[in-house]
Amino acid sequence: MSEAKQRLQVLITAGAEDPHKARQGLETAMTACAMEVDVVVFLTLRGAFWARPHVHGNCVVPGCDTIPEILGQLIEMGATVLCCTACALQFVGSCEVDQDLIQGVKVGGLTQVVAETMAGTPTLTF
Repeated sequence: MSEAKQRLQVLITAGAEDPHKARQGLETAMTACAMEVDVVVFLTLRGAFWARPHVHGNCVVPGCDTIPEILGQLIEMGATVLCCTACALQFVGSCEVDQDLIQGVKVGGLTQVVAETMAGTPTLTF
């Protein structure tokens, strides 16, 4: 019987007001994905800002990917990226996944965060 993969949940609460904190959380999630950890990223509160396509905020580091590009890479690596439904309504203006969020970002709720936590998934908040 094979051993279950490790899991990590990363909550991104920082938006455009603190893009470096958001970037740190997403880079942590990418590192975990590269280590073959199952990763769930939850964009909540002001962090829902990053679910919008073509948003860079003030966090453009020369020679580095933008935060939306990092989110796309996380999705390509197999991470689950969720955006709080209520937060999407406030910071994105809608929760129409196909129209208003980065492709591959799904809407979700705190029940998913609580379920992961209750299942023993380590959770980091940025």
